Amino acid sequence: GGTHWRIEANGSEGVVINNKADGKTATAMNMSAFRITKTDVTFEIDKYNTNGDLVGKSSVDNSTAVYGIYSDKSCKNKVAKIKIGSNGKGSVKLPNKTYYAKELKAPTGYSVDPTVYTIKAGKNKVKEDYETGTIKINKTAEDGIISGREFKISYTYNGKSLAETDKTNAKGIAVFDDLRVG
Repeated sequence: GGTHWRIEANGSEGVVINNKADGKTATAMNMSAFRITKTDVTFEIDKYNTNGDLVGKSSVDNSTAVYGIYSDKSCKNKVAKIKIGSNGKGSVKLPNKTYYAKELKAPTGYSVDPTVYTIKAGKNKVKEDYETGTIKINKTAEDGIISGREFKISYTYNGKSLAETDKTNAKGIAVFDDLRVG
């Protein structure tokens, strides 16, 4: 007999305990329903390049990365997508458990990262590798002198003006390798 209050000591994973004493009572003969509230938590991906800088939008066309969020490590059951913003970060709210993230689209100038990342609630750091290119100059000259000619290329990368120089070899070729797109 009498009035009894149900007080919950702990809940299952991803469940918030609701111990409001709002008039719902339990007696020996009658048990009222108690509401258990499930809450989603934020999963954030912070994308960094190999220099340790956050990677937001591409300097070529303002594109950004997109990640698929999966409930399985084999990335077959997609439950959400995270689009990385211009600040290099993106997030989604999901039930609190472990998920797996895989890049679906890289910003222009970067390669799609094939890594499957395990992500948990809060911040998760992922990496981005640059795409690189080569410029090959083949010098010809009416005077026949083709070796030792200096060439300079100038370009902008991440808002910085850069320049590289190279001299032609005996065959009149100058090569600029590992140039970053963007």
